[in-house]
Formats: sequence, structure tokens, C-alpha cells
Amino acid sequence: MNSGLRLYHAEMGFSREELLREIHNAVVPYPITIQKDGIVAMHLDGRSAMLRITNDRSRNLGSLVLPVIDVTIQFENFTEQQYNEFVKRFRIRLQRGGG
Repeated sequence: MNSGLRLYHAEMGFSREELLREIHNAVVPYPITIQKDGIVAMHLDGRSAMLRITNDRSRNLGSLVLPVIDVTIQFENFTEQQYNEFVKRFRIRLQRGGG
């Protein structure tokens, strides 16, 4: 059963350009369209997800300057399982090393 709209929000250590370069691999098998307003639209089998990047900024850690963005994805017509699988794959494929 589909449950309408769901939202996912994350603060990510990417610049806007870096995320747009990597997004294809993170959302397979969803084809993407980058709209004029910068929203990344994904559609597959009656489901859709709209990814918005906001608050492009930097974080300073001593002399190290790291990019940071906020990412919000709005999901439509995803079951709980489909949503969880998408988010898990998205997070794993965009995970950065560290520790």
C-alpha cells in the first residue's frame, strides 16, 4: 500500500556540484532530470522523488574547509519498504570515508 508523501532530510558533506556529479549512481535505477530550478526529479513505475539542495555553505575545521549542503527528498507513492530501500542505497552510495 502506498502512503502518499514522505520526506527525507540530511546534511551532507558535498558541494552542490559534487552531489550533482555523483547523484546518478546514488539513485539507480531511477532516471533523473535536473530541472531549471535545480531540483532533481526522479520517476519510475508511478513513483516519484524530488531532491532539493539548499543552504550551500562551508564548515571550517581548523585550516580545513569542507563543503556542506542540506538535501531534502520528497517521495510520492513509495511504500515504507521502497522508501527505506531508496534511502539506504542513497546513503551508502554517497557515504564518505572517515572515522
